[in-house]
Amino acid sequence: MREHVSLQWWPAAAFVAIVLVGVVAVAAVLASGGKSVEQRQGGSPVPASPRTVSPATTTAAASCAPSGPQPTGQHTIFENLTDGASRDDAHFEVSFGASVANESAQAHSDLTLEMSVPAGDVAPKAFSILLPSKWGITPGCQIPIGLGIGTLRWDVLIGRQGNPCNEPGPLSFNMLNASTDTADTVDFRDADNNGTPDYAEDKDHTGRADVIEKYPSFLNRLFPGRRPLRRTAGLFPYVNPPTLAQSLAFQDLDGSKGTTLVFILQDIGDPEAVAGTSGSPVHQPARREVPDHPDGVRRTGCGW
Repeated sequence: MREHVSLQWWPAAAFVAIVLVGVVAVAAVLASGGKSVEQRQGGSPVPASPRTVSPATTTAAASCAPSGPQPTGQHTIFENLTDGASRDDAHFEVSFGASVANESAQAHSDLTLEMSVPAGDVAPKAFSILLPSKWGITPGCQIPIGLGIGTLRWDVLIGRQGNPCNEPGPLSFNMLNASTDTADTVDFRDADNNGTPDYAEDKDHTGRADVIEKYPSFLNRLFPGRRPLRRTAGLFPYVNPPTLAQSLAFQDLDGSKGTTLVFILQDIGDPEAVAGTSGSPVHQPARREVPDHPDGVRRTGCGW
């Protein structure tokens, strides 16, 4: 399996579990490499644990939750990807799966979503899942900022001691409820040139990375004119800088009824991304060394 993504939402996410029917999934893929996962580097910011960090004050729902369609003539990342897109391999398929821990009607249950891409030099750029309107998703503004919502596992490939990137290595993220205020943003890049990307800093010393408390500015370029109903974000701290994963729930993103759940890794898809440095795909995978693992083997990360 070249790429495998698994997401689990905990009861705090307030998804109402129903029989899993009518779920529509769309994936966009492109040639890309993997990313390293091993040991947290010294100096790499550590994401706050939902068990040790006090959540921020909940904002009143009426002041922050979007309602109804958000009409705009600007294309999102998905329209940009599908414009002129073609399939190089007629037999290429992306598989999806979903399950709930408790299938009882109206039960609050863990929800697990999986996506798999077959062998080959491919990796997800962005993908979305359309959730039925009856699922009833709690807006992010009704959930404390920094509260743990679920976990995300992204299986990719790494390389040992300069070898090809062909060794499986999972990226695991604790996904926290994050700000949906599109006007209060943080840069994905190191805009202040202090050696740490702005999204991974904690400038107000709250114990949470700024990407949790502020909205990444590149999301406004991927989804111009849209404000998500909810956003979760997680950092994988065992590389420096840490890897960012996000999920966003949009109402009526493409005019369809229901909620579109979008998953994005790093800033891939951002038209202003810098190849090889800010998460954008490159023709040859960028490589970086990861500190020695306790087993004595040095790993090499394969950048996007």
